[in-house]
Amino acid sequence: MLTTGIAAGLPHGALDVLTAEASLKPGLGQRWRQFFIAAYLGAVLLIVAFWVIAPGFALTGLLTLASFHFGEGFAHVGPMRPLRTLAHGLAPIVIPAWRIPALSRQRSRCSPVTPMPG
Repeated sequence: MLTTGIAAGLPHGALDVLTAEASLKPGLGQRWRQFFIAAYLGAVLLIVAFWVIAPGFALTGLLTLASFHFGEGFAHVGPMRPLRTLAHGLAPIVIPAWRIPALSRQRSRCSPVTPMPG
């Protein structure tokens, strides 16, 4: 899962710079890069601090934001767009996590239905 995350995440994250340039350069001119780096590092520091203070809430927030971010390109305009965006974005997060044995055991203990052996 880590390998997949790195293989898909690094190229995806590299596109943030191109998106930032297109949206920030018209208003900031040549200073767009300094602004982007400062904002990016500020966001990283904020997330790390939040993770140290409240890891459960930080993970929930991170996965929620990531789900919307991942699903943006797949959901079409319409009244159900936020729900479709979340559903498409959750798939690459939930499906691999569902296959982790430790999480499967936790789900089994929490489930009102006893799993079938096998």
